[in-house]
Amino acid sequence: MLVDISKLSVGDVRDISFSENVVLPNTLGLLDVHSNVSFSGVLTALELGFSFSGELSASLLYPCSLCLAPVSIDIHVDFSEKYSDDDSSDEDFWGYTGKKIDFLPSIIDNIILNLPMKSLCSPDCKGLCNECGKNLNNGHCDCKANYINPNFAALSSIFDDKEV
Repeated sequence: MLVDISKLSVGDVRDISFSENVVLPNTLGLLDVHSNVSFSGVLTALELGFSFSGELSASLLYPCSLCLAPVSIDIHVDFSEKYSDDDSSDEDFWGYTGKKIDFLPSIIDNIILNLPMKSLCSPDCKGLCNECGKNLNNGHCDCKANYINPNFAALSSIFDDKEV
């Protein structure tokens, strides 16, 4: 998502619109790191660099937080960033070198910052069984209802006869 800025001078405004398939970092826990991302807005030439304001949207495939089933998440973000080739600036600018600005790093950061803390396949998702791992949305399992992991059994005595 490179934009040629060689012909822009201070005060010039340029409409920008992109729609591309972007590969997101694999560390996000996404089920598919390929996402169709589109953004559009206005790039304005400033004295110290460039300012971009517009909208960003992406569709992601994310695992449900409770049962790990695939969940489609649509992200829509108001996008506003500044870009400068001057490293000594005190303001928050994205850097660029040469005659082109690469929007991809700032786009990826804005997507990451706007990922939901919790994604659910449905509001009444029952999750996975703590003992056998069966998806409880697909039916019940034969495990005990009050199963306590033996590694954490000692913690259950903390709340015996105490009001919390």
